[in-house]
Order: sequence, then C-alpha cells, then structure tokens
Amino acid sequence: MPNRNEIVPLDVAIANADPSEADSRPGPDAVTVPEQRMMLVRSQRQHTSFQLFFGGFGVVLMMVQMEYLWFINTQTLPSTCPMESTTQCPLCFEALGTSVPVSEGRMVLLALRILITFSTALMLYYIYLYYAAECEVMKLKNIVPPKATLMSSSLRRTLLIEMAVLGIHPFPGIESVDPKWPQLIVATSLFMFARVALVVRVVQFRNSFNSSNGWFIGALTNVDFTSKFFMKSTLKNHPTSCLMASFATLGFVAGYALYVSERFLCAFKEGSCCEPMLLRDALWMLIITILTIGYGDVVPRTTLGRAIAVSAGIFGTLSTAVTIAVMSNYLVLTRSEHKVNAFLKKDENRRIISDHAARALQAFVQLRAAQRRHTQSTSSTKRALRRAELKLFTVLGKYRQVKRRVHSHDVSDPMDSQMTMLEMMEVNVEYIRTKIEELSELFLTQTADPAAAA
Repeated sequence: MPNRNEIVPLDVAIANADPSEADSRPGPDAVTVPEQRMMLVRSQRQHTSFQLFFGGFGVVLMMVQMEYLWFINTQTLPSTCPMESTTQCPLCFEALGTSVPVSEGRMVLLALRILITFSTALMLYYIYLYYAAECEVMKLKNIVPPKATLMSSSLRRTLLIEMAVLGIHPFPGIESVDPKWPQLIVATSLFMFARVALVVRVVQFRNSFNSSNGWFIGALTNVDFTSKFFMKSTLKNHPTSCLMASFATLGFVAGYALYVSERFLCAFKEGSCCEPMLLRDALWMLIITILTIGYGDVVPRTTLGRAIAVSAGIFGTLSTAVTIAVMSNYLVLTRSEHKVNAFLKKDENRRIISDHAARALQAFVQLRAAQRRHTQSTSSTKRALRRAELKLFTVLGKYRQVKRRVHSHDVSDPMDSQMTMLEMMEVNVEYIRTKIEELSELFLTQTADPAAAA
C-alpha cells in the first residue's frame, strides 16, 4: 500500500483499487424502488387470492363434515323432542348414551378433517408469505431497518395473532379431547367463519388505487393506503354491491352458525331438552332480528345460539344504518340537477303566486262593482256587499298563505349561489384580462408609430 504523499501511476492505482470502491451507480438494468414495490404488491395480490381460496375451501369442507356428522349419527335418535313433552326427552337422554361421542362414519370424518387441516396449513403458509412481502414493502418505505426480519419487525405480533385465530379448525381426533362433546367441535367449526375477513384483504389488493399513481397522490396528500381507507373508498364507489354482499354474508354466516349450534347442542348436549332448529327457521329469525321486528315465533334455546342472534342483530343494525346513509346520498341532486330543479320550482311558484294575485284583483274588482251597483242601503244590498268583502278577504288570506309558504320553502341553495358568483367573477376577470391585453397591444402600436416616423 503506497503512502499518502507518494505519487502512483494511474494504471497502477486502478489495478490496486478496492473492488468495493467501484462505481456504485445503478446500471440500465437496475430495478428502481417503485418497480420493486410494484412487484411486491403483485406477489401480495397472489398471496391474498390463495389465502381466500384455501380458507374458503376449508370452510366448505367444514360444512360438509358437519352435515355428514349429523346425518350419520342421528339415525338411532328418536324424533325431535319438544319442550312441553314429558315422555320424549327421557327417551332422547337414554339414546344419547350410545350416540355420544359419535361412533359412526369415523373414517370419513377423519379424511375430511385431514383435508381441512391441510387447507388450513396452506392458508397459513400464504399468510406468512404475505406478511414477509409486507415487511419488504416497509423496508422500501424506510419504516423498518433494512436488515430487519419479519419476526423482528412490528408485524410479528399481528402475524402471530392472525395465524392463531385463522388456524382454529376441527382437527383429526377432536372427539378424544372433547369431554363435553359436541361443544368443542361446534366451537372450532363455527370459528372458521372468521376467514371471511380475508375478503377485505383481497378487495384491498384488487383495488385500482393500489398502484404507483395512487401511491404518489397519497404521498402528496399525506394519506396512508390502509385497509380502512380501501374499505371506505370501496363503499363510496360501489355502495350497492358492498351492502348486498355484506347482508348476504351476514345472513349466511349467522344463519348457518345459529342452525348448527341449535341443532347439535339441542340434540347431543347432555341435559338439554329442546327441539333442533331448522335452517329456514334460523334464517327467518335472523332476518326478523336484523330488521328489529322480533315476532318471537322462533327463538334460540341455547346460550351459543342467543349469543349468535345478539351479534347478528348488532351487525345488522350497523349495516342498516350504513344503508340509510347510502340511500340518503343517492337522493342528493347533483349541481346541474339542482339548478334545473330550482329553476323549474321557482317558475312554478311564480305562476302560483301570480294566479292567486289575479284572483285577489278579481275579487277587488267585483267588490268595487258591487259598491257601485248597490248604492241603496237595503238588506239585499248589504248582503251582497258582505259576500263580496268576505270573498276578497278570503282570497287575500289565501294569497298571503301561499306567498308565505313559497318564501319559507326557498329551493335556492346558498352554496350554489356562491359557486355561481365565483364563476361569474372568473368570467369577468378573464374578460378584463383580455381587454388589458388589447389595450397593451394598442399602446405599443401607438408608441411605435411616432418612433418609426422620426
């Protein structure tokens, strides 16, 4: 290594240079930060699609195994036992000794639960890949250190909680660890409906705002593209589709959950004496609960069923409130429509006032004619004058009433008037600017002519 003050030839210096000190400028094939983020977003879009697919496939398998579990293990049970029966319920309790836990169809149930576990594992794998890509996006945005890993970042807690919640499912051999069958199998099966929340993530990454242009506008306006923002923007742009999907999902999930809980817990739970609920009754009860009517003809008998009904009622009330807000927004006229409506309404009000004013003038003319015609003070003359005066005051009262109602229901919008004034001011300013330019050109022309003549 030469000394600091030693003169070294250029070719020797280049040969002895450290390779790490070479030009670190990106070449033409280098990938920029926006391109890296776009590739990560594309991979996240694929990961969310696979999450929803495997999650939904697991939910379908769960419903199949619940229906098969009911069908194959209720052949030896007596008919449904009503609440008021005093002889049927003891027969049900006696039959439960040989039916609980289940003994029929164990191999088919084992195969279905293995498939459910396999689909759940694939779903959790794609959830992990999604959060790994999200960690890389946070590195590009300088939110986490460049050398941070997924498990050392702030996403670790969210990842673990989400995997723990979405990983709940009826695993193989669940009957051996369920001392109070079927409570655990019902709870783990119904908890799989939490995977419906993955739809929000799919909608977020399928949104057209999730692009380089959207990120640029968001950075300028200091708006972070979170799930909350995408939900609000989607509801704003597609309100009808969102509300219909929300009501359909709420009705299906809550209805089937209530149907399963009431059916299994009433039929197999020890000490219960209630009639299993039919699917149509469960859907009917939920619709009536969501609409806050509550006929009371169908009611849940189990604690889990009542909790599901209360939760569905709360979410249904919130969805109804959103529906009212969306419908109110639909009824709002645009600015052009409001102008047309205001103009036509004002013209109609003006014609109504003119009509009543003409009637008042006619009544006044009739009164003056009656006064001129009946100069003698007789009883018939007085009655005719009183009738004419009464008609005049009646018409005047109606005229005042109509005029007061028209002025109190003014259709003109102050905001629209201000916008119209601003537009007129803009037109006037543009006109003044044009005139100033013409005067400037005329002044330059007049000042140039004497100079040319001289």
